[in-house]
Amino acid sequence: MTPRQPRHRVALLTGASSGIGEALAAALAAAGTHVLLAARSVPRLEALRARIEAGGGRATVLPADLAAPGAARRLFDEVERLALPVDLLVNNAGFGFHGGFETEAPAHLSHMLQVNVVALTELTHQFVPTLLARRGTVLNIASTVAFQPAPFMAAYGATKAYVLSLSEALWAEYRGRGLHVAALCPGPVDTPFV
Repeated sequence: MTPRQPRHRVALLTGASSGIGEALAAALAAAGTHVLLAARSVPRLEALRARIEAGGGRATVLPADLAAPGAARRLFDEVERLALPVDLLVNNAGFGFHGGFETEAPAHLSHMLQVNVVALTELTHQFVPTLLARRGTVLNIASTVAFQPAPFMAAYGATKAYVLSLSEALWAEYRGRGLHVAALCPGPVDTPFV
């Protein structure tokens, strides 16, 4: 009996160093997918890579701070340089803020918008040609706060509403062309985000 070919041979996961991203990376690797692990925390990524490889999986660490302008392009270029065509893009990187809108530091707000909206959009845009050619998948991690206003998390909720709206629009745009687009909208999860 031959082993089953994984649905996705190569997956890029942002925010893979903890929480939902780490769990998805481990599950995909266990199913035979070569996972490209992107996040800021290189020691956590290296520890995850070691666990995946100890279990017989394949993982590559790609340090990336998506809060920096141009980071999405640099990450895309690095994946291209590695010549690993991506079948699955998981846009999981993100962070938020809880408190009064006026109390959020401007730099924090700017970084959140860069990670949650700009980098996600740029990565999706850059990978669409490859994903179309490979009949791949984009999985964007949104949130249940995408469905209603979120007082004391106003900007974070708005970023997740954007992610959901973009995902639904791209699903409609590409569903007849072989590219699968979905949004995962988890509720509260016990992760380092909290």
